[in-house]
Amino acid sequence: MPVDEAGQGKSDARAATYANTLMAGAKDSERSARWCRMKGVERHSEMLGLYIADPASR
Repeated sequence: MPVDEAGQGKSDARAATYANTLMAGAKDSERSARWCRMKGVERHSEMLGLYIADPASR
């Protein structure tokens, strides 16, 4: 495989990883927003810890 193709493959893999990270972050954001609505609380950074800890409390 020529060097240019190998470099392009690495770039493609990084781009795919970046896209997957963005999609996962968006899903996490949607879930935390839904959790806040269900709990009747305003969404802000202090609620993030409670959102993360909530499944562990069950």
